Amino acid sequence: MKNNLTKINVHHVGGRDGEMGEFPLNRVFGKDILFHIYDSDESCMPQIDAIGRARGINFKLHPFVVDEIEGKSEFRLNHCPCTSSLLPPAQFKREQYSPLSLMGDYRYADAFRPVRTLNVPAITLDSLASREGFSIDFLSVDTQGSEGRVFQGAREQLVNNTVGVLCEVEMHELYKDQPLFGDIHVTMRKLGFNFMRLYTREARVNFFRAGIGFRGDGMLMSADALFLRDPDRLETDSPNPYPALLKLAFISLSFGYVEYCLDCLTRVFNNESFLNVGNEPEVEYLEFLKKVWSLYKATPFIPQPSFADLYTVDEALRRFDPDNPHAWTTFDRDRVLRIYFSKVDPEAFQRLMPELLDPADTKLEVLFRRYEMETVADTVKSKRIKHASMTVESLQLGNNIGGRYRLRVAEELQRLGIAEPQAVVAISPEQIRIEANRLSRLSGWEGGPQEGWQYPFDLGHGIVTRTYTDVQAELHPWRRDVLLNNLDSIFAGHYDQLSVLDLGACEGSMALALWERGVRDITCVESRAINVEKARFVFKVKMLIFWLFRMTLLVSSIVILVIMILSFSWVCFTTCSTHFKRCVSLRSAFLAFSRWKRSSPSHTNFDSIMSLTTVHHWGGFLFAMTPRYATQPD
Repeated sequence: MKNNLTKINVHHVGGRDGEMGEFPLNRVFGKDILFHIYDSDESCMPQIDAIGRARGINFKLHPFVVDEIEGKSEFRLNHCPCTSSLLPPAQFKREQYSPLSLMGDYRYADAFRPVRTLNVPAITLDSLASREGFSIDFLSVDTQGSEGRVFQGAREQLVNNTVGVLCEVEMHELYKDQPLFGDIHVTMRKLGFNFMRLYTREARVNFFRAGIGFRGDGMLMSADALFLRDPDRLETDSPNPYPALLKLAFISLSFGYVEYCLDCLTRVFNNESFLNVGNEPEVEYLEFLKKVWSLYKATPFIPQPSFADLYTVDEALRRFDPDNPHAWTTFDRDRVLRIYFSKVDPEAFQRLMPELLDPADTKLEVLFRRYEMETVADTVKSKRIKHASMTVESLQLGNNIGGRYRLRVAEELQRLGIAEPQAVVAISPEQIRIEANRLSRLSGWEGGPQEGWQYPFDLGHGIVTRTYTDVQAELHPWRRDVLLNNLDSIFAGHYDQLSVLDLGACEGSMALALWERGVRDITCVESRAINVEKARFVFKVKMLIFWLFRMTLLVSSIVILVIMILSFSWVCFTTCSTHFKRCVSLRSAFLAFSRWKRSSPSHTNFDSIMSLTTVHHWGGFLFAMTPRYATQPD
């Protein structure tokens, strides 16, 4: 029969107790997936029906024995119904048992003993699929030893349509002449499936039964083995590979195999011989796959360096030289960087690496969470941060400082003449306006303004951020200019020698001004997440190399406590007509002290020149300094 895209048909053979195998259930795609549940014991169908309805899934029940041929099959109902099978039990070894939480010492000789033999109608999956007009896109089998017979009766579907198989496999014989894991693996390989993983179970088997207190670990008895169709074989074997590849993409992604999914999508969207995906019916899982593909295509390729990139043949051999304990890291770094950036866009690397290291969700991870693929999102995020960190460390393009990376990509690219540092971030005026308004709306608070910014940033194109009130629009630029005039009188011509710590950085207005004056780098500390997001946005729009601009989220009280313990006296003068005579911010105090300390090494210690006074300020509590210490030293 012809495979189509409107439904993904998931078949589970052996559905007693409502068993569904390990196929991920997802409410978002509930209408796109139809579960076919089979069991040979018709008496258990009401229970399966009730469980399926409670789960809220679309399903259809099939009260048949599934076998390799149609007709009548001999079915053995055992003492433990879950062990009932088409096959007789094996000859178990001595006291073979598994200790189970709800079933005590599960002695196999007892549990597998047949109590009744039934002659029941049997069907094959190929014949049923042909009669009822459905495809078998995913096949889950738990038939107590007769899995090989099920596959034999589904061979046509396995070759033409099936893209995934989940099969219970045993490591030790439970039934006479049953195929074990190695046999199932060989069968699946011949049919064009790749083994992906084992879902192991609680049960471990022992052939000798000791008393409590004399028990250790046991042998792995059984597991569920996941197999996914090899895309190469699907293209060559399937009469209609287009829908099969899309279903394989979705199913592999549901199990967490993102790159497997992208391989399939690449074959579909880059092949003009396939149907136009845009003309297909609007099915939720297809729309989801299109979004995944769109994000993938829009994102530059940033891999880890390969082994061959890092090591020449001689360097690889030197890794085992006992006289070179650091051989793993003693490759020619400049050679490696030149090779790596001949394959990877330097500008894209500079732009994306800070985002790849950031613990905030990427657009792809947000998409996964929106579609209730939380586990996939968590896996992608974990690997993203891990592999980005490994890339920075292997290429030696940054240092991990307190859990955050301080990158030096631009400097290294300049040094090697690979590329100029990219300072321009492409963003349209409409995008700027929309994002500025969005951040404004997120900034209100109960009992205060409902939206706004602290600072009237000029974002170009006639776009200026709206402040909370008209007071901020005039006061904050004036305060900043006063501070900058004071700093210019001290540090003009020397800004490039300064590393700045900006405590209470707010939306980054002062940090931006200092950056424009050429300071070496700025570390900003801000307690409000929305302010951090605003500052990053402003730096992006202002076309700055914003990854050197570090916004660290810290609780304000902790910041102040650390400052007091370390006796750092950060100074703020506020020139106000009726309140203060002179203004130097927390920032200027730190910078002034740094300058004073370098020029006057013989002066007394920090405490002797600072007068500590706690004053109330717009941003909280600050340390103030007396006016005579704000002037040029000496």
